Amino acid sequence: MTSSSTKVLVLYRPADCAPPRGSQPHSLPAALQGPQSYLEPTAGVSRLVGDVSGNQEVPPLPPVPLPEWRPLQGVRVPLSDSPTCDRLYHVGAEVPLAKPTVLSGSLCAGYPQGHKDACQGDSGGPLTCLQSGSWVLVGVVSWGKGCALPNRPGVYTNMATYSPWIQAHVSF
Repeated sequence: MTSSSTKVLVLYRPADCAPPRGSQPHSLPAALQGPQSYLEPTAGVSRLVGDVSGNQEVPPLPPVPLPEWRPLQGVRVPLSDSPTCDRLYHVGAEVPLAKPTVLSGSLCAGYPQGHKDACQGDSGGPLTCLQSGSWVLVGVVSWGKGCALPNRPGVYTNMATYSPWIQAHVSF
């Protein structure tokens, strides 16, 4: 069972990601994750970490509206598979374990104790991992319960699930 929405934007010409002369890059391209997963199905929490980018900082409670423009933020968080993440989402919840909250086709990123996470406004942003010197798009920010709460890591669309379809329908 999967439940994700993913959009693919096909450009008619290559995007120029080069920074202006003498400055640092504002963004770098990331390759599409292949059908292989970064996570072993039974491994639970991976030793692999990913970088999440977005415009939001974890807000104080209650949430404070942010100005219209914010500099891009980033955080490094450990990855976990959907069954491990689903177990975390059942901690302290009144939902039976037999009813999954985090579905297949997802992966999670964040610490069990919280503190670092994507947040409101980051949906659709990238979760990337460095593989052999190149950035790879592993996930897309999907949803989460609050921001950086204990036992509630961010939930991401797992690009390994959708990579075969994208590669079959989009010419590179």
